[in-house]
Amino acid sequence: MKRPFLLAIAVAAAVSLPSAATATVPTPDVPSVIAVTGDEKPFLAAHAEGVQSYACRSGAWALVAPRATLYGDNDKVIA
Repeated sequence: MKRPFLLAIAVAAAVSLPSAATATVPTPDVPSVIAVTGDEKPFLAAHAEGVQSYACRSGAWALVAPRATLYGDNDKVIA
């Protein structure tokens, strides 16, 4: 039951990406320590709203899962 739902989300996201693929996404201004090097260029810039869930395991916090909704420039949901 989960697979068709995930496939539908992936298809919906892919349908909305072609217009983003033709646009030029500006390179973000980030510290050089985390900057991407080489020929890689940004493909998509989006606004995200969501949460990251953590659980305490053996006395340490561990990431359980991120959950977010991505929005395009037109405020429509991308994924």
